[in-house]
Amino acid sequence: MVEGPVSPSNPYTLTGVSYVFRLAADVEFPTTLPDAWVYCRFINDRADARRVEFAVEAVWLDGRNGEETTSYYPGSTVAFRDGDPVASRVWRLPYLMVFGEGRYELRLQSGRRSRLVAREFIRVERES
Repeated sequence: MVEGPVSPSNPYTLTGVSYVFRLAADVEFPTTLPDAWVYCRFINDRADARRVEFAVEAVWLDGRNGEETTSYYPGSTVAFRDGDPVASRVWRLPYLMVFGEGRYELRLQSGRRSRLVAREFIRVERES
């Protein structure tokens, strides 16, 4: 169990986390985000599962034709230690492609059938 005050000195606190990416007014689309990360905590509810594969799909929700996949990051593996059903992981999403301003959904998928297990939303906008 992690205890302590919420502060930059506590390594278990996510400080500076934002769900809005503000790009310079003169940025042309498509472009890539300079630095995007996914923070996840996994709970192993299957006694026989030791390693689980995950992928992250980034989807632009405000595309001209509806949803558009912009980036896909396959092959992330989470290994559970014996007797510890909880695993926390951080993944960097290098060169996360964005096609325009608006809402994006990051979809965490599991297994060979790409079962959706979690989703998070971000917004991309230009500075005014």
